[in-house]
Amino acid sequence: MIRLRLLSLALALAGLLGCAATPASSPAWAAGAPASAPASPQSAPQEPEPAGVPPLEPALAPTPTSVAPQTAPELERYDNIYRRATLRVGGVLFGSFGTTARVSSDIGVGAILDFEDLLGIDRSDQVFRLDGSYAFNDRHSVVVGYYDIDRSGKETLTEGIEVGDVVIPAGDVRSSFGTKIFKLSYRYNFVTDARTVIGASFGAHTMRLNLGLESGAFDIEESFGATVPVPLIGLHAAYALSPTWSLYSTGEALQVSIDSYGGTIIDFRMGLNWDAFEHVGLGVEFNSFRMDIDAEDGNLDAEVQYAYQGIGAFLRVYL
Repeated sequence: MIRLRLLSLALALAGLLGCAATPASSPAWAAGAPASAPASPQSAPQEPEPAGVPPLEPALAPTPTSVAPQTAPELERYDNIYRRATLRVGGVLFGSFGTTARVSSDIGVGAILDFEDLLGIDRSDQVFRLDGSYAFNDRHSVVVGYYDIDRSGKETLTEGIEVGDVVIPAGDVRSSFGTKIFKLSYRYNFVTDARTVIGASFGAHTMRLNLGLESGAFDIEESFGATVPVPLIGLHAAYALSPTWSLYSTGEALQVSIDSYGGTIIDFRMGLNWDAFEHVGLGVEFNSFRMDIDAEDGNLDAEVQYAYQGIGAFLRVYL
């Protein structure tokens, strides 16, 4: 009995000593229990939100967006080179002329007449000119023009000259040379940017030539008249220096032979426009014109070389 009590006491003492030797913080796997996963932040206790304050939304990561390509800003358009309609009145004020002609007939070949040196027509004269244009849009337009050149002179011949069917005797001779030109052309602009226009044209000049000689002493005269249609092709350009100032140039030329007519025409212009007011402007222009024409009038045949160049001024009305 006493031995059983001593054995029970020893076992109880051994159990107390085993509990003291095992730490209280030993991990669960040391006691044979499976290891638990570490606590996540969501499992931590959260502080309650203050009353009346909505919960904060979680921040969103920025999403990539496509960026449109950068384009160059459009240049300001200069309307002074894109007028819908224009009308121009003026002419060559300081012109220098040169005119020679030979009028022949079935009888014989006429003399070469220098209208300035031989027949006394002044080399300097004025040329009246009327021009207009209408633009359907920035690329297509039509241009019309009318020139009137009428010159006359008086000279005393020291010997007779043969003109056409007659011989003008020596003595006082009155001479005249007139040219009327009607022009119509179509223009196409293949460059139409903010301040530059470049294009080509196709059209025709219809010219009326009249020349005459008259001897007052012997009542003898000879005249020649012909209408010559000549197609022309050309180039043109304009450049806006500012909203009111612009430069321009045109050049037209063609060599052609049509039935009883033939020859060459070259017409070049370069000028400066000033759009002084809303619908009215002024301008100055340099003009060089040359033609070599063969034409017939009945039994008369004329070879005419005619040229002028000069500086002119004009009044311009536009829309």
